[in-house]
Amino acid sequence: EERSVCPGLTHVLFSLQESLDARLAQMSNRRLILDTNVCDKLRDPSRIRIRKRINRDFRIVVSPNTFAELLHSIKGVQTDEHFEIRKERIRIMTGNQRPIFLPFPGQFALKFALKMEEAPVKLPLVALGPKDFRLWHRVVMNARSRADLQNADVVLPLHRERFGFDVDLVDAYQAAGKRLHRLAIERVRDGKSKLGSAAEWAAMIAHDMGRELSIEQAQAFAGALDAAYEYEKQLCEIVKNGKFNFDNHDGDWIDMQQLFYLADPTVCFLTEDKDIRQRCGSSVQSKRILLLKEI
Repeated sequence: EERSVCPGLTHVLFSLQESLDARLAQMSNRRLILDTNVCDKLRDPSRIRIRKRINRDFRIVVSPNTFAELLHSIKGVQTDEHFEIRKERIRIMTGNQRPIFLPFPGQFALKFALKMEEAPVKLPLVALGPKDFRLWHRVVMNARSRADLQNADVVLPLHRERFGFDVDLVDAYQAAGKRLHRLAIERVRDGKSKLGSAAEWAAMIAHDMGRELSIEQAQAFAGALDAAYEYEKQLCEIVKNGKFNFDNHDGDWIDMQQLFYLADPTVCFLTEDKDIRQRCGSSVQSKRILLLKEI
């Protein structure tokens, strides 16, 4: 049937369909977080059409965890060429529009589900937020080399002073989260503690953020964290029922944290790791975990 239509009309119909798809995407107001591995895969020039489609159909937003992992990769670069590759992954992470950085996962979910802010804390890293992430992004993207970052020799437009960036600061946050998560899972494995119900788990998350919840609030927060809880529950079962190499799964904490953003029904998460969706498959939120191969 396509061959029977004149080429000009086919082109017009295709253009109209593209325009309609774009308008529908804007109306749906869907937001998308890219997993770290996706940012690397989309760097391949052969996937440029996929990148365009993703930017057309979604408003890309940035999880601090994805950003932190990409920043970590800068530490090991040896040449300016490798440094530019790392920067290209960060460009893909932010999408084609002005970058939108989200708060840390727990802060985001607590505010969205219960309209609560995290209790004030003295730890400087936890007190950081989107404003700081935007500055980090500007500094990294304006750096000519890794040495510029280390030596605080990055020039930003409209600024007289020079800037630098300490990747070790971000690594400290990630390392602490992974360590505490591993200890908690090991206690479950050894029978020293239990994961508890979804509401109990959600209340514990809020407690760690300095907030004590009522039963009703804990239930509401648990509903917002449904996919994250199911992921954690399945992980506990895997650990209890067989051999589990923690050193090969230190990214589980980050994967679970990414799922906190699904508390907002307009947010989707794009990954290459099918295990993430499988572990929380019983949650309705898992439908918003998208796999790159499907796109």
